[in-house]
Amino acid sequence: MSYVPRKKKLRRHEATDLALYMIDAGFQNSIIQLCTGLSETMIRAYRDGADNAGGTSAGRLKTAARILTNRLRVVHGGLIINAYVRIADNPETCVDIYALTSAYHMYLDIVDDIYRGGIKPITLNEAFVLARDYRCGGGALEVVRCRCGTDYLVVADQRIVAGCPLCSMSGTSGSAPPTDHRHPSTRDDKDRDTLSHFISLLQGAFPAPRSTVRFT
Repeated sequence: MSYVPRKKKLRRHEATDLALYMIDAGFQNSIIQLCTGLSETMIRAYRDGADNAGGTSAGRLKTAARILTNRLRVVHGGLIINAYVRIADNPETCVDIYALTSAYHMYLDIVDDIYRGGIKPITLNEAFVLARDYRCGGGALEVVRCRCGTDYLVVADQRIVAGCPLCSMSGTSGSAPPTDHRHPSTRDDKDRDTLSHFISLLQGAFPAPRSTVRFT
């Protein structure tokens, strides 16, 4: 089941099933309403009756530029999208909610294993914004492949210098120079471990993404 720009609405039972799944997963009400076409009142009623409602019900969605505010979040956003485009059905034309949830939990497992709760991860609702902007095309969110082989995200109105985060962490030449001049730190090592570990898992578990990436 996917969020797709449609001429006709989901059948009632399809919309209800998707809404209940998204409530349990932790999506906020505005995203559920967008994906299902159900009213805010109906979604609140489903949430009130749910045994294991996850996440928060309300909140304003951030833009992709406000989500990817530093190098670490660019790395982590890229991990989610790299996983998502490998398992989603037609990610360039729709947001596959089930694939996005699976990719997000894969991301959380890796991050928890490496950071042990030491960082604040990207949220599921933020992951939806990234997947939605990836679907929109037109430069809203692009996957760029560095000469080092790393795929990373570039978004419209990005607030940090666009460039390969792995090269930035390593101080090596890639698609862009390092964004700072700090000496490598334990956090840098963990960031590199997260990226390399996640990519190796993806390559072992899934075929290469069907989507086209822009090369630098």
